[in-house]
Amino acid sequence: MAKNPETKVKFSIFNKEFNDGINEMNKESTSLRKEFKLQSEQMKQTGTAAEKLEARISYLGKEQDIVRRKIQTTEQQLDKAKQTYGENSNEANKLSNKLLDLRISEQKLENSINQSKNEIAKQAQEMQEASGDADKYKKSLQDISNEAGDLGDKLNTGVTLPIAGMGAVAGKSAMDVSDAVRLMNGALGATGEEAKQLEQDMRTVWSDGFGDNPEEIARAIMMVKQNIQGIDEGEELQKATKNILLLAEATESDLGEATRGVNQLMHNFGLTADEAMDLFKKGQEEGINYSNEMFDNIAEYAPLFKQMGFAADDYFTILANGTKNGAYNLDYINDLMKEFNIRAQDGSDKTADAFGEMSKATQKLFKEFENGEATTEDLFNAVIPELEDMEDHR
Repeated sequence: MAKNPETKVKFSIFNKEFNDGINEMNKESTSLRKEFKLQSEQMKQTGTAAEKLEARISYLGKEQDIVRRKIQTTEQQLDKAKQTYGENSNEANKLSNKLLDLRISEQKLENSINQSKNEIAKQAQEMQEASGDADKYKKSLQDISNEAGDLGDKLNTGVTLPIAGMGAVAGKSAMDVSDAVRLMNGALGATGEEAKQLEQDMRTVWSDGFGDNPEEIARAIMMVKQNIQGIDEGEELQKATKNILLLAEATESDLGEATRGVNQLMHNFGLTADEAMDLFKKGQEEGINYSNEMFDNIAEYAPLFKQMGFAADDYFTILANGTKNGAYNLDYINDLMKEFNIRAQDGSDKTADAFGEMSKATQKLFKEFENGEATTEDLFNAVIPELEDMEDHR
């Protein structure tokens, strides 16, 4: 059973603390990712393949530690939500879904760590076959195990592989990139030079330290090519794929949702892919993804806001202001704007009377709006300050 209002107020305070804590961990993850990206760039020309994989495993282990802390924090918040609102409340269900997403993320990291270990094992086997000298690879595996040991028992498990069994465990890893390439080109119907360039793009994004595994890179490229119009193969596709992976990870969102949202902003407001992703990143930082529906909502309502005369920046400002003022979710804000647009155009006596109570300037603007000489945005920007002034003088 839901608790009394005082208890709910206390929960809202806990919720703010929870969101602040998650945001801090997101910042920690972003900083960690940038450090790894810098390290990857520094190792491009001088680092060996084994050294690059060691760095990747170390990075993934630290990311896994952050995700585990997020899981613990979310579990605690879920318990509070159940106590305050009930076992099957919307608040509890949302947190349950978030917790499931985090556990999926943790498992993906675990899989990626294991895959990178297998790749090191494959290199060790190849070296052994070529020269019989695999000692430094054994040492690499042991060093990784020691370094990652503090990050959790899971990372330790199976890190030090018997050298005799390395070829067997490496077999599947050797096929991963090739399988991912076939998956990507098959889904996109790519052949010839296009297929070769797509493979190069995928390998470049993967080798630069993005994604949890080659399949994720392949699927990200598929989503970019299928859902975002006008992205060409080569550096443009590589950049867009890297950015969408970072954006989806930072917002804990599905790649399909993220790419559809980006495409709608580009299509309706004439933005580039970079500009659209920057807006979503800014929106995440300003908290408008608090209900985990930013991409889907904006993809759905972007055409309406464009029709109403708003620029993309203005649209995000409205969402951010609504969020700060306590709107339950983005649907609520978007539906209010949709209703405002409908009422402004319905021609009813009730609407006319409402505008008749406003200032002469706003009444004049409403007439211009009726004659097609002003936009819904113009009307909205005039009405809101007057409504706020009325509220202040009550």
